[in-house]
Amino acid sequence: WNMNSFQFSDPAELRSWGLVSLLPRRALQDCRPPCGLDPWVRDLVTRMMDLGMRLYSNMSVNELCNALLQNTVWLDDNASMHELKDGLCKAQSRAADTFREKCQLVVCFIHRIPSPLYRDIKLAAELEASAEDIACNRNSLGLVTQVVVAERTDLVRNPQANRRSQYQANLCMKINAKMGGVNTKWALEVQQFLSNYLKQPQAPSLMVFGIDLTHPGRVEGGRSIAAVVGSLDKDLCRYGHQVWEEVVAGSEAVSKDKLLDAVHKLLLQRLQETNNKPGCLIIYRDGVSDAELDYVRQIELQAIVEVYTVLAGLLMSV
Repeated sequence: WNMNSFQFSDPAELRSWGLVSLLPRRALQDCRPPCGLDPWVRDLVTRMMDLGMRLYSNMSVNELCNALLQNTVWLDDNASMHELKDGLCKAQSRAADTFREKCQLVVCFIHRIPSPLYRDIKLAAELEASAEDIACNRNSLGLVTQVVVAERTDLVRNPQANRRSQYQANLCMKINAKMGGVNTKWALEVQQFLSNYLKQPQAPSLMVFGIDLTHPGRVEGGRSIAAVVGSLDKDLCRYGHQVWEEVVAGSEAVSKDKLLDAVHKLLLQRLQETNNKPGCLIIYRDGVSDAELDYVRQIELQAIVEVYTVLAGLLMSV
């Protein structure tokens, strides 16, 4: 795929952000341009702007890149969880001080995956603080992160044709979506169909849900993670999400109570953002075996109907 001469449908605004590098020093020692963190970050900023993203407006591109690079937090590639949290907190604080706005994003550079660093970054940035963290004044950061894997691009090795351009374009798509932007919209034919359908007097507004359950691998350990996403706009391009741990191992069924809570929150978010209650839900349920279809129909589906009925005061088509 090629994103040259392409811009996002609804580019996001990224006004305050920072960098954390967990790249091993030995991997950077022999780097020569265009490899290395400095030219790579400058190219990333240029790529963001080419795709239409709105970056901090009170600085030139060069000033912005210099500020990001000068404020980069450097950590060892074997950093502990506590060191990660402190480093992310430091990057968050530096971004807020530099751009005079709350930090929206921290981009973290690691050497390769699989690596425990990826998981630890997400845990450190996004999960609730433990009792030990609170005692040490390390409260929940509630921080959005984007991980860059150096081995998958030309950050620490000789560049290959289109490797950097394609990788950074893919990265920008993730960042734009995380910041609330919309990368692409439906093809004109689909938009026309939806437009014609929804303009019919009896046509209900649509909301699309996706439900899935992910189990950890044998090596990783840990609990299963359930997630629900729900569309928040009439174009079916923006989605909210709810995520939780499931303790029942070996099953694709999700907890009824937690599903009720997740759907309730997503419906409220949809109502708040559009002031429009959906009259028709389309639900995509992934990863269910034939033996568990009855549970999905009788428990999960009915739970969604139940919470919608209570919230909207009417039954809908599913």
